[in-house]
Amino acid sequence: MAGRWDQFISDSSFATFLHTRRFLSYHGSRFKDASVIIQSDDSEWLGVLPAAISLERSDQVVSHPGSTFGGIIHQGKLKGEKMLLALSEISSFYQKLQVKELWYKVVPSIYHPQPNEDDLWALFRLGAKLFRRDLASAVHLRCDVQISERRRRSIKKAEKASIKIIEGTEHLAAFWNLLDRHLVARHGRKPAHNLEEISELICRFPKNVLCMTAEDSSQILAGIVIFTSPKVWHLQYSMASDAGYLVSALDALLVHADKRAREAEVMYLDFGVSTTDQGLKLNDGLYTYKSEFGGGGFTYDHYRIDCSSPLPTIS
Repeated sequence: MAGRWDQFISDSSFATFLHTRRFLSYHGSRFKDASVIIQSDDSEWLGVLPAAISLERSDQVVSHPGSTFGGIIHQGKLKGEKMLLALSEISSFYQKLQVKELWYKVVPSIYHPQPNEDDLWALFRLGAKLFRRDLASAVHLRCDVQISERRRRSIKKAEKASIKIIEGTEHLAAFWNLLDRHLVARHGRKPAHNLEEISELICRFPKNVLCMTAEDSSQILAGIVIFTSPKVWHLQYSMASDAGYLVSALDALLVHADKRAREAEVMYLDFGVSTTDQGLKLNDGLYTYKSEFGGGGFTYDHYRIDCSSPLPTIS
């Protein structure tokens, strides 16, 4: 049903390519799929939930462990009581499969073209617990946002350095080498994707995964990778070398990305989360840096439904 699933995702106003079978299948056999399709009595598709078994717990389902966020994707037919019934039926379905917990990653509010948080109410009604809330920053591209004076000075520094911006995968390998080295050195971790994996994603989704690099006459100074959707461009990766920091190469790239997103008539440029430790620890310096481009705060929320206990009665 992959083709029908992906068409359903394409016809949903707030879904992204992260919800497609084409994206989820890129993970290969890493995850044991546990996705569900929500149908009416006459077999009409009302919604889908991308999901898989957690790698840490065999009795936990996550929506989705290989995606930034999941949640129930629909086309407007799961509202109010119908959303409550759908989520209740999903929980009961997993309960019968001996699943003890459903980890539900909410689609962030900025991805919705209009208010669409019926699932949050349904989660509340089912006694779901908010256990993680990551703080992120995004620029509203249709508002008159103000860049801070400090960032303005940095952008002027980059302009004086005659930095060249390149769009495309020409320097992807060089940027990934830079990203890998500096993530380990500065944060003690590696990118979620290796070069082969990000190259595969670009091949599968050439219009949804954008690569931009900044260079001078001799070297790559910084790079960013953006995941795109009709309403939001999400900054998936960003990094500058030590030499790049000296000339504010990353600032130049982010301003360029802002310009390109506006040209594409996107509503938000999502700079991503600035929290760690399940949302409990904020990297205030990083969050301030993102905010200085005119960004405001929003959250990536994670809920747990206890499937092992009796669910509240739905009247």
